[in-house]
Amino acid sequence: MTTGRIVKNVGSGLFAQVWSLLLGLVVLPILVRGLGATRYGLLALSLAMIGFASVADLGVGRAASKYLAEDFEKNEYFRTQQYISNAFTISFCMGILGTFLLGWATPYLVREVFRIEGVMQRDAELALWITAAGLLPVLLRILFDGVLAGHHRIALLSLGNMLSNSLKAGLSVAVILLGYSLVAVVLVNVVVSYLYAAGLWLYTRHYFAHKVEIRFGLDSTIAKQLLSLGVGSTLSYVLGYIVFLYVDRFLIATFLTLPLLGYYSAAFDITSKQCYIPNSVAQAIFPEFSGKAATNPQELERR
Repeated sequence: MTTGRIVKNVGSGLFAQVWSLLLGLVVLPILVRGLGATRYGLLALSLAMIGFASVADLGVGRAASKYLAEDFEKNEYFRTQQYISNAFTISFCMGILGTFLLGWATPYLVREVFRIEGVMQRDAELALWITAAGLLPVLLRILFDGVLAGHHRIALLSLGNMLSNSLKAGLSVAVILLGYSLVAVVLVNVVVSYLYAAGLWLYTRHYFAHKVEIRFGLDSTIAKQLLSLGVGSTLSYVLGYIVFLYVDRFLIATFLTLPLLGYYSAAFDITSKQCYIPNSVAQAIFPEFSGKAATNPQELERR
């Protein structure tokens, strides 16, 4: 049964990645033509900012996933409430703080760092302010992803990601075809992020009904335990993933021009999709390893 679960979870993740790749191949030319190189460069910058800022949860979603997988394997729930409450509190507070800091820094980034001038300056500031408002749902999505992955609900997460990505792509194309531009595309992405986070919250409440509540709570011992594992995981994530995907975009925007960033991002967004495939395997294997490491080390080797 466990083998079937692994195959199902890995397969659903791979299917979701292939779907996202095909979706990108269809949508990307429409966005580039509709926005133009300069505004597409700004869109890439907006997505890069939210990608960078997504580490603001300090890895507590990933850490919670490990500990929840252990409890799931033991069929215990007495620690689960503490882990979820503490992770939820940290993620929510960091989301609010990150939104404030990104919003506060936006004028400086636009005018001094990226040196955007003229009519594009207003669009850039609006786009980045809206992007800042989208940090909270991104952190909550990461949290609920970790909670549900800890209970092996990975096929459902893959389906949710497919639906979310499809909705973002479809609505982005729709607003472009209706004559709207960059700010509308960014707004669409943020609104869908809030809807997706709300959907995950509702499903998580339903899944843990009468066992665990999604509520605020902070215990110094549990928080320290989550952060001690999460911060190390975050550093690894930054070095191995965030730097690879986003640092180059900031460098191009800082030292070159937005049109060049737009051209670069269009090509990179297509070719880099293949690098996401290992994530599908890792997401499915992580809770399996975590659970067996805590309950049956001999079985861990077979995993």
